Amino acid sequence: MVLSGYTELQSITDAINEGAIYKFLTKPWDDERLRDHVLEAFQSKELADENKRLSGVVNETNRELAQVNRRLQQLLQVQRERISREEVSLHVVRSLLESIPVPIIGGDINGMISYLNEQAEQLFVGQPTLVGRYVTEALTEPLRQLWAAEDGASTQVELAGRRYQALLRNLSGENFPGGERGRLLVLMPIFSEEVAA
Repeated sequence: MVLSGYTELQSITDAINEGAIYKFLTKPWDDERLRDHVLEAFQSKELADENKRLSGVVNETNRELAQVNRRLQQLLQVQRERISREEVSLHVVRSLLESIPVPIIGGDINGMISYLNEQAEQLFVGQPTLVGRYVTEALTEPLRQLWAAEDGASTQVELAGRRYQALLRNLSGENFPGGERGRLLVLMPIFSEEVAA
């Protein structure tokens, strides 16, 4: 703030344009009006300081958000890669199960049937689809009992006029942290020579 009796217009204009002067007051000035200008100057300075502080906070928050966003993007990329690997693994496992020349029925830990290979589908042709149904409602009594048994249990069953040795296997291990994830029933045909022996 400048108080002066000097009123040369160019120097005043230059000082104001350079931001060096908040107010320029010429003689004579009123004391009450001068106090108002001083109060207004302090308020303006406080407001400018607060704006500068808030701008710094916003900039710091934006930097932090950008870092968090980069970390999230990295985590998403890792997650996408993991999902992609799991999809490939699932495709390989499904292809492997399809290539096994015996019927295989898979289900989750609650007993809902979630997979039949082509051989198993042929066994149940003409019946309502098994996928999405529970073992307790969709399979014969011997297979229901086997499903409830311990891993590795087996029994002989007859399906579609043919005898099978049914074997129960739990899906567990290092690929399934936390324990069992489901079960497989593998139905191996019994040939007449095996029955005679």
